[in-house]
Amino acid sequence: MYKNDIKLSEYGESIIKNGEFVLTEDDSGFIIRMLLTTRGSWAFHPDLGVGLEEFMGEIANENLILKIKNKITSFFKLYGLFPMVSMYYLNEKTIISSMNFYILDELEPSSISFSFSLENGNVIFIKKDEANESEEGILETQKSKNKYTKRR
Repeated sequence: MYKNDIKLSEYGESIIKNGEFVLTEDDSGFIIRMLLTTRGSWAFHPDLGVGLEEFMGEIANENLILKIKNKITSFFKLYGLFPMVSMYYLNEKTIISSMNFYILDELEPSSISFSFSLENGNVIFIKKDEANESEEGILETQKSKNKYTKRR
């Protein structure tokens, strides 16, 4: 559905090769961008983005996990992505999540896993290594600067 979105580097930057944007082969670029985007940061689309940043400073607990899961689920459903979200807290400052996004008429879900720091807003994405994908699914960690966050 959102294939051929602009592919992001390990730092959340657009990748350009031979003067052209490199495109994704799955929905992960759109999903990552929307998780990092703070609502109101796009002037012509003020409702765009999940806005994980708004949870910074909170203490991780079951109620907070439920709020974040509901926000992620309701946002992506608007775009035809139906996420199954598993979310836990490691400690009072760190949340981890694994999500499978199901799309109508597609057999394979897009999968994204990440950790989110409630202390400083850092997001670390973990995804299958596209170059070395095996049956075990070798994981590659991506640290993303949140450049989609509205500057205050």
